[in-house]
Amino acid sequence: MDPNILVDRILKIKTTDHSKIQVWIKRYFYNLGYYSRTEKEVWRDRKGWIDVFAQKGGYTVGIEIDHSSIRLNSIEKLNALKPSLAVFVLKGRTFNWEKTYSRFKLLKVKSLIIHLQSGRYKWIYH
Repeated sequence: MDPNILVDRILKIKTTDHSKIQVWIKRYFYNLGYYSRTEKEVWRDRKGWIDVFAQKGGYTVGIEIDHSSIRLNSIEKLNALKPSLAVFVLKGRTFNWEKTYSRFKLLKVKSLIIHLQSGRYKWIYH
């Protein structure tokens, strides 16, 4: 999977409807030959669900869709899942960069943060 194409494709999403974003991303990965599903269960201190999960061979992608910043709950779920790539899609009109940047240190997996409304994105490598 070319990560730059992934960014380009996700930035083409023109809705803020959570379930429509999930379906669009799930279909994108399915069309690339990945097993993909919405609402994958993951355990950390308690049960949670990843918005979209995709897998091809040993390569996995976990995607959480949040509003204007990365939620601590989303970080915990993706850290527990330990995907090859964690993607945070922020759908809100505004993007709280300060709050989001302050949470980067909590990420324990390679991550991609995408803000749909502004077209901005940031890679975080660990």
